[in-house]
Amino acid sequence: GVEGFSATHLLWTAEEPLSGLRVARTYMLGTGRVAARIVDKDALVHPVFEKLDRYDDALDNGKDVRLVLALYEAVLQAHAEAIDAFVAEAKTQAADRSSSVQAAALNALRRLVAPLEATYVLPAAYLETHFHVTLECLDACGEPVTETTVGKWSQWYLATSLSHVPSQCAAMQPLGSLVVGDTLLLQKPTRTHLVVTRGFEYIKTWTQAGKEADFASHLDDALASEHMLVDTLRLGKELGDAIPKALLLVQCPHLPLLHGVLKTYTSGLVFQSANCNPIVISFANDVASLQVLSTPDDALLLLLVEFRDREANPVRASFPLTLLGSSIALPLVANSRMQADVMRLLETWKASLMRLDIPFHRPHAGARRTCQRTLRRVFSASSGSIPMRRQSSVSFRTGTSRKRSRKSRAGPSPRRHPSY
Repeated sequence: GVEGFSATHLLWTAEEPLSGLRVARTYMLGTGRVAARIVDKDALVHPVFEKLDRYDDALDNGKDVRLVLALYEAVLQAHAEAIDAFVAEAKTQAADRSSSVQAAALNALRRLVAPLEATYVLPAAYLETHFHVTLECLDACGEPVTETTVGKWSQWYLATSLSHVPSQCAAMQPLGSLVVGDTLLLQKPTRTHLVVTRGFEYIKTWTQAGKEADFASHLDDALASEHMLVDTLRLGKELGDAIPKALLLVQCPHLPLLHGVLKTYTSGLVFQSANCNPIVISFANDVASLQVLSTPDDALLLLLVEFRDREANPVRASFPLTLLGSSIALPLVANSRMQADVMRLLETWKASLMRLDIPFHRPHAGARRTCQRTLRRVFSASSGSIPMRRQSSVSFRTGTSRKRSRKSRAGPSPRRHPSY
């Protein structure tokens, strides 16, 4: 960040000395978005919210945070291109591998950053000057070695970085660098590869202290008012306690799963997470349909929420990263508290949806066959989080399982979802 403003991001690096494994990530200390002020439009006198009003004339670095987020998403894509180029060059035994990998990644980055130039001010030849790809062959202690000295397997560290990100709020002062790095294993005979550090999350975001956090917490004031719940937010009445450790599946390739707290109401729901602004979903205002999807894994159901407006809806308004689509899903894992709580709510939600003439779909005979097509269509970005192996077909009305194989007909599946 720059002086006078909150930090925009942090660099996280780690090295395991006994194996030489290295990893680098950039995590965001803000979302660049501010939750909307909730106002009762029919009120004659509006209350004064001092914690919000104090920001009316205050400067913030939201534009810097949005730039850093957009550039880092582009760097992540360029990093993936760099890995693909590295593996391709390894198959051709190219001598000058580093420069060709750099060129491939830079071409990808230029294409991704070009649309940003209409919104942000970047110096001339910025990418050519400040984008770098680091490629090293390492031994088991993390020391650089030449590839000719290694055996059947070789270990590589590939990092892409973009330095001197220009501030948009402080006269082009540098915000710092964006770095992502992975350790790869490369097999010599076949030139197959494994990204060892892929399990480390590539991006994280947190709501920034100050304006972002105060506007996000303003929602709690509205949720405490029955009038605001029913007439302004159109959520209806609260249904029991909030569900802690809730999960929300979104169509973001870099951050497909959000962790947070789920608050449920007769005509909607609210998902609150430290990673983004609160997501307020009113059935009456936002929802086109609700659908319970079976999956190839008997222990997992998805409660899919489709929005009327795919471009302007609560998810796109609150989520800080690029989305491939705006549909979301609540993953319901068998025997989890979230699954039990949501299943108890379905009858109430179905009644509300019926009054609003909103379709509600649930699994039926033959749904297993169409499930994978629906999952790939709606959640193509995060399908890697959902097992796609062939499993049994399930009768959700009775909670029993019907197996295709003769062996599995001998008894019911040990993991069941309750009927709904």
